[in-house]
Amino acid sequence: MVSNEEKKEIRENIISKTNKLLEENNEPYRMDEVSILNTKDSVGFIGSIRIHDSEKLKVIKKGFTKIIKSYGDATIKERHVVPCCELPYDYLSFNMKKSKD
Repeated sequence: MVSNEEKKEIRENIISKTNKLLEENNEPYRMDEVSILNTKDSVGFIGSIRIHDSEKLKVIKKGFTKIIKSYGDATIKERHVVPCCELPYDYLSFNMKKSKD
């Protein structure tokens, strides 16, 4: 069983470790929130980050994947975004599940 305290701790650790990784790589955006989804068999954690420096994408993605997968089974998706009113960026999102057992 995953307690509310454990969920909160995982959420806070993911945010702080990810923001430290982004800060070390001089990225302007930070992760503000990780959503928690409760299902019958597992607890899901969902979040995303932006990376503006494409030269650092590989390094950041590797570190981000390591952070997320250290807590459970995870899927990391990457998408390149070209918005109309700001600089292009890469968007990394994750969906991590932790079994309730």
